[in-house]
Amino acid sequence: MTIKEAFFFLKNKYEKYEEISEAIISLAMQEILEIKNHGNLILKFDKKISPSSLEEIIDILDEVSKGLPIQYVLGHTSFLNLEFYVDSNVLIPRPETEELVDYLIKKYSMIKKPFTFVDVGTGSGAIAISLAKKLKYLRVLATDDDEKALQVAMHNASMLDAKVEFYLGDLLQPLIEKDIKVDVVIANLPYIENEEDVEPIVLNNEPKHAYLIKPGHILYEKLFKQVKNVMQDELDIYLEIHHDQKEIMHKLCLDILNVSTIECKKDMSGHDRFVHIHLCK
Repeated sequence: MTIKEAFFFLKNKYEKYEEISEAIISLAMQEILEIKNHGNLILKFDKKISPSSLEEIIDILDEVSKGLPIQYVLGHTSFLNLEFYVDSNVLIPRPETEELVDYLIKKYSMIKKPFTFVDVGTGSGAIAISLAKKLKYLRVLATDDDEKALQVAMHNASMLDAKVEFYLGDLLQPLIEKDIKVDVVIANLPYIENEEDVEPIVLNNEPKHAYLIKPGHILYEKLFKQVKNVMQDELDIYLEIHHDQKEIMHKLCLDILNVSTIECKKDMSGHDRFVHIHLCK
């Protein structure tokens, strides 16, 4: 059997499972056949596939058919072309977050100053580690109040040889206690209020405390009350928010930070998603 024949065999075998798309089949095949991406998989469609490899691919897809995210089944996911270990202790990094980090990498690669960044609520460490790998002149810190999540992030930093300083604690509190000052705060904190807004595969598998919270802005309000304790003369804050939180963020900036304007950028889907706030003492 060729890889192409196997692909269409699997597509037919799992056609009744909504969880298993062509993209999922491709990821499973890439994993077992050690092929880098979908394009390269297609280029090798005429190659033979062994029965044992096909069985391993079926084992993966059987797990996915039970409602498990393929990233957890494989034990890793790609973020900005870096491979991160993920398990049920951390959220699977999202494309929207890639957009934010890619923007920051492009912006600060032009500035080229040894700023200190902190990734608040780091989870898998995808944001902090990507910045540390792509902008090696930065000092990158990361915090999380979940010890298991922090262990995953530390494992990823070690695996990817990224220089990141990790701190266990609530938002910026570990830095405040150590009197550490930073130039840039990045945060992608829980902001979804209703389970109805969450896909079943996420709701049934990913850690709810990492994305569900009421009210959806409460952690950002808490963060805003902390930031002046870690800033020097100036501070830039970059946030990922829910698409309907632009107005509440503006109000929090006025009430807590005494900043009258914020910059809000849309994601690739056209939703208000990213907030940039600049503070001066």
